[in-house]
Amino acid sequence: MTYVRFLGGLKTIGGNIVEISQGDSRVITDFGLTQQSSQADVKTLLARHELPAVPELFMPQVSEKKFKHQAIFISHLHLDHTAALEYLTSDLPVYMSRATYELYQQLVKVGLATPLKLNFQVFDPGVSVKVGSLTVTGFASDHDIVGISSLLISDGQHYFAHSGDLRLFGDHYANVQKWENKFNSLNLDLFLLEGTSFSFSAGENGQLEELHPEINREVECGRRFMTALQSLTGIPVVNLYPRNVERLVRFQQIAAKSQRPIVWESAFAQLLKHYLPNETIFVQSEPSSNQRAGIQVITWKQINAAPEKYTVQNSFTNLKRLTKLNDFSYLHADGGPLGDYDPDYQRLKTFLDQQQATLQRIGTSGHAAKLELIQVARAVQAKKTVIWHSFEPQKAATALKTDGLNVFLPELNHKYLFK
Repeated sequence: MTYVRFLGGLKTIGGNIVEISQGDSRVITDFGLTQQSSQADVKTLLARHELPAVPELFMPQVSEKKFKHQAIFISHLHLDHTAALEYLTSDLPVYMSRATYELYQQLVKVGLATPLKLNFQVFDPGVSVKVGSLTVTGFASDHDIVGISSLLISDGQHYFAHSGDLRLFGDHYANVQKWENKFNSLNLDLFLLEGTSFSFSAGENGQLEELHPEINREVECGRRFMTALQSLTGIPVVNLYPRNVERLVRFQQIAAKSQRPIVWESAFAQLLKHYLPNETIFVQSEPSSNQRAGIQVITWKQINAAPEKYTVQNSFTNLKRLTKLNDFSYLHADGGPLGDYDPDYQRLKTFLDQQQATLQRIGTSGHAAKLELIQVARAVQAKKTVIWHSFEPQKAATALKTDGLNVFLPELNHKYLFK
């Protein structure tokens, strides 16, 4: 007998965690939080249901001998899928794709991620990992982060799949089509599908309501950046998310071709150098003990003296550095803060108003639009589809049912039996 228990993410964006167990074997997929609560202790976080209801993994004094074979599998490295790892005290294996682990190591190296002393293991796309009587297979996918994987779990009789976060408009759409076909051929018992876009009304959060398979919207994001570089007279300041390495690389190359290269913060420069070892990377003249060959320091004086020659990358935490610039425009490309729901977003707008700087959003969502999610569910044709990773799973369920799909909305911490 196999049990499926949902530990989080049923009505939230992120924090979606599921436990699949059979006898002495257990697999948990993803291990994130919907918010950072580092000030509270583990007991408090468990009582608030902010940590998943697996206390034996967080408190050594809690005895749990039931599972001889167990592991956690991570679909990708966004914090809403990984942040609970910081509280782990168990030495069970934590699996992630090879590309995800490489990114994690580099983020730690440059100070953009917390170093964790965990039993990390890697998997390769299409190669199954045995966890007791269960097997887990990761499949390369498409999202706004390298290493993203969908996950397939089987007990030899039943098949359960976790889509991970996904989009149908990035550089790797063919990956999604491959795992869609694979999942369809298996007649999945459960397909766990992210439903982020159903959380927002049309036009909110960059969600698109129509299918445009001929348009790579990540490329379009780059084109918007190029247009801004060509039209702005003041210094372009771009706000990027460090874990979206492919966008960092794309923007670096677009800016170089536009003869307006990006001058990066030190940590970003060090990260980018790992992925572009043969390119010269410009770095802001901030103190750093970690400079590497191929990284060239550019001073704020140089930038102000020739605003037409440079672009500046800036993180919200370093916003006050922009007071060193004489005249700039702010290009928001999905670094934090993301939108109005974040109090920091208003602080950003207030600061830019004070500096008489314009704000232009040029980014694009890493999540599939509503109609695209329906397309994915239709392509997979699972016996039951679960919509989670959404504030409005019921809206998603209604849309999928209208399309003739069998939708299941589970309850938190309830054990569902498959026999």
